[in-house]
Amino acid sequence: MITTSKGNEMSRKRLDLIISVGGVATAILFLVLGFVFRANGTFARDYVKDQLSAQEINFPATEALTDEEATVECLIEFAGTVVDSGEKAECYANEYIGAHLAGIGKGETYASLGTPQRELRDKVAAAEAAGAADLETLKADLAAVNATRESMFKGETLRGLLLT
Repeated sequence: MITTSKGNEMSRKRLDLIISVGGVATAILFLVLGFVFRANGTFARDYVKDQLSAQEINFPATEALTDEEATVECLIEFAGTVVDSGEKAECYANEYIGAHLAGIGKGETYASLGTPQRELRDKVAAAEAAGAADLETLKADLAAVNATRESMFKGETLRGLLLT
């Protein structure tokens, strides 16, 4: 017999029954939670697949990869397939788009290109006011920086969207 603090006695059989019922209830709870978590995981995976597939983003075929891209394992693995999973989206964003952005920006980022863009705008304004001979060259340089910065913005935005 087990005695409680008030002197009430509880039999071993009753204690075993309480513990057994608690164990069964816990097992049932874990089973239900397992089904719920699995359903949520399946929903999330299918949702990501549906959303990415709708964008119709495809990895280039193996023969279309540049020499540098052909050294990246995930680009070879997913070559010619649709971006339809988080793993594929991460590879496409980091290895494909990221490499192209590095080439376009020549080491610069969207943010860091803002400084030369502002400087060139100021130089163009000063050259226009002074009637300088190099005005057209400055305008061409500004147009090139603007185009690069816009490409970097679009690429970084797409990268960010794929990674979220």
